[in-house]
Amino acid sequence: MTAMIAALDQTLGDVAGKIGQLGGRQNILDTIDTNHASVSLANRQTALDLGQIDYGEAATRLNSYTLALQATQKAYAKVSQLSLFDAI
Repeated sequence: MTAMIAALDQTLGDVAGKIGQLGGRQNILDTIDTNHASVSLANRQTALDLGQIDYGEAATRLNSYTLALQATQKAYAKVSQLSLFDAI
């Protein structure tokens, strides 16, 4: 009888351990599901934003940014060639 109770206690402990492991895995799956829903929402929002882009305005802004970058690079190239000896 004592051996039978000990075996049942051991089995109950094993089952409780497995239930704990399954609960942990369930929590991981819930977290993954929540993250997936967040990413899906972000993807839908991005697709919506991209669909509403005014391509003419975007091209104009890109062109102006490119011109500003080129002007900055040319100015830096000129300034970097200067030295203190040129000022004297």
